Amino acid sequence: GVEPKAHPMGEYRKVPLERLTQRLGLAKYDINAPLIETAPVKTVTIPLKQHVGTPASAVVKKGDTVSKGDLIGRIEGDNLGAPVHASISGTVVSVNGSICING
Repeated sequence: GVEPKAHPMGEYRKVPLERLTQRLGLAKYDINAPLIETAPVKTVTIPLKQHVGTPASAVVKKGDTVSKGDLIGRIEGDNLGAPVHASISGTVVSVNGSICING
């Protein structure tokens, strides 16, 4: 096939970023957006079915202590699905289609 190459006048055909931002209607979003700290999360409910596929099987039970990042649900065999991990450290308060953790 033919090897693609840049247009010879390409260097002189560029649109300035500010003008492109205006033309795309994005200028109103170009603002200073500092990070705002929020209160820590104390309770989470994490579904065992994350997307299309088989729901994960819980590997924790009510009363277990978990750390952020711990595996709390795994996919059995060759089934399509997603393993589930704890998003906060705390105590498992329920396991019923989802896992509820109090931090």
